[in-house]
Amino acid sequence: MREKKRSRPEMRPVMLGTAVVLVLFLAGLLYLGVATWLQYKNSIIDKQKEQMLLTTQAISENLEQYIQEAQADLESLSLAAEKLDDPDLAAGAREQLKTYADSHEGAVYDVAVLGEDGQITFRIRDSQVAQVFGSTTQEGQQVAQVQMEDKTLCLMLGGQLSQGGRLCLLIDLGNYYEKQIAQLHVGTNGYVLVKNSDGVILMHPEESQLGINVISGREELYPGVDLTSLNQLVEAQNQGGQGVMEYESYWWMDPDLPMVRKVAAWSPVHVGDDFLVVSAVMDYSDMYAPVAQGFIRLALVFLALTVCVTAMVLYLGKLMLDRQRSQAEISDLREINQALEELHRSEQAIAHQQRLQIMGTMTGGIAHEFNNLLTPILGHAELMLLDLPEDSELYDSAQEIAQAAGHCKEIIQQLSALSRKNVETVYKRLDAGEAFGRVMKMVRSICPDNVELDIDLDFGGAAFLGNETQLSQVVLNMAVNAVHAIGQKEGHIAITGRSLGKEELEERGLTPPSRLWERYLCVDIRDDGCGMSSATLAQIFDPFFTTKKAGQGTGLGLSLADQIIRSHKGSITAESQVGQGSIFHILLPVAQAESVPSPALDGEQPTILLVGSSAKVLQMLSDSFRAMDVPVETARDWDEAAAVLERGAVDVLAADGGLEEERALDFCLSFQGKYPRLMKLLLVERPTREVLEAKTRGLIQGWLEKPVSAQAILEEAHRLLGEQAVGSTTL
Repeated sequence: MREKKRSRPEMRPVMLGTAVVLVLFLAGLLYLGVATWLQYKNSIIDKQKEQMLLTTQAISENLEQYIQEAQADLESLSLAAEKLDDPDLAAGAREQLKTYADSHEGAVYDVAVLGEDGQITFRIRDSQVAQVFGSTTQEGQQVAQVQMEDKTLCLMLGGQLSQGGRLCLLIDLGNYYEKQIAQLHVGTNGYVLVKNSDGVILMHPEESQLGINVISGREELYPGVDLTSLNQLVEAQNQGGQGVMEYESYWWMDPDLPMVRKVAAWSPVHVGDDFLVVSAVMDYSDMYAPVAQGFIRLALVFLALTVCVTAMVLYLGKLMLDRQRSQAEISDLREINQALEELHRSEQAIAHQQRLQIMGTMTGGIAHEFNNLLTPILGHAELMLLDLPEDSELYDSAQEIAQAAGHCKEIIQQLSALSRKNVETVYKRLDAGEAFGRVMKMVRSICPDNVELDIDLDFGGAAFLGNETQLSQVVLNMAVNAVHAIGQKEGHIAITGRSLGKEELEERGLTPPSRLWERYLCVDIRDDGCGMSSATLAQIFDPFFTTKKAGQGTGLGLSLADQIIRSHKGSITAESQVGQGSIFHILLPVAQAESVPSPALDGEQPTILLVGSSAKVLQMLSDSFRAMDVPVETARDWDEAAAVLERGAVDVLAADGGLEEERALDFCLSFQGKYPRLMKLLLVERPTREVLEAKTRGLIQGWLEKPVSAQAILEEAHRLLGEQAVGSTTL
């Protein structure tokens, strides 16, 4: 508490200084606002005055042009007027003069012809000139402002005829004002008027003002008004020049006759030695209104700015006090958010793996069911081929059935390659052309219509040791990434495969993973998609790194592909440029050619024991073996198989690895060593690690992937017996 009491006096100078700074700041803003307001006001008023002056200049030029055109018409009409003295031409001349007046739609008040004695010989209207306000001569023609008996104000143009007499053209000034000037709006209450050099109003929006003098006429109409300022304006206008002036006057069209401040801009209309004055009049408040609105907006902005500055100063202290606490809270929240994001990514990855496992399980089940269907088809097709002569039509049909079943078998093997039941790295010797050929069929199935796929594989019969399931996963992942990189546009994917030596790889700029192998399979997957930057390219094999949107990728595809290829003693590298596409290089070591021992054939066929759960499959295979003169025994379960073995005379045991009652490996283990010359052959969907280990340990001598035919079992039996014979000879 003492510390707080001591700190209060120390805070007073700081608070006082802050208040002084705030007051000075607000005073500066106020000064800036007033100066801006005055500058803005003067600028707006000057521009408005300039615009009014430009308006009067345009009207003056238009009126001068109008008078000149009327004088030119007067010259043309003189020819028609001179024909009035000729009886033969008089009727046509009158019609011509009348047509001219009618064609100007009210602009021409009258056309009159006077004889040498001053008597009117022709006219259109029966109206006399009541008053002449002013007259001058221009280009040999008389120009006068007159008022007719019907109160119409006209501009009268008169010219001498060659045969004596005069032609007069009367222009209706009210009609001209209505068509050319009345539509112009000068402010809210403003207007445009035209008067002569004596101050007589010739054009005005209010009829009561027409024909009166600006000063004396209004003194008569409005006794007691103060026209001092207006008189000064008239004196300035009578100088014959142009200008702008502020003055005090009245709104003559308002019955209350309010006195206001006005702005007048005027320009002369030169007519001979005289002139007319075009004057635009505007209420000064009309100029002030937009400026006032701007000032109000500026004041509101200033007020809002003042409130904001004050609030900011008051709030600044609180922010400084809470800063450290906020930073600590933000740091904790950031860590929690990172942990949640990491957990979310892990959950997505786990869910993705679970979906893949489910799909693999379903794929394996589908493959198993199709194998059960294909086995009798293949078997019966072989029986038919054995029984039928080659020139028979049925032989061709049976051969087509066998070929179609063979294609089906390839499709089943491709489905099995995607099964998640075989996730272990189980290697076997694979023909590169056949293995990658099967994968290419699946790649074609995933390419949309907008993507063109070009495959060029030529491995020259090379083979490699690998797991076809995992290699299929790698190539499919690359192909899917290429399709996504192309997107919706037209694109191209090229897959090439070659068997290359180390020197050939180095010529292509590729580094062999190891010097232990002389040759490598090189598979290039190229696309012309969006490409990748160097920063992205450096991270593509990192786990959980992805450039796809959330929920569209886990970032594990290329990481797993890299691990799989490394486990095969190979490598994956990539090249890419933004906008030009990418290319992935897969290198796998080529396996050495294996020597297969020749089977020891002595003319006798081995006795084969078939063990399986399907009676139809067993019967079909038995019939096929018997057709080939191969001794065969069958058993539906392991007890029955054991009884057959007890009777002896069995050379090869072909057991279904999917038999439900007891696993085939356990059965083989149960009589291990009892039948030393018995060849044990396992029929499986896909070879698992346990199957490979059993073969290594000698529990079985071989295995075949289903579906199988009698011919395939027999060939494998001969191979195993041949290996056994070679081994015995060596010993």
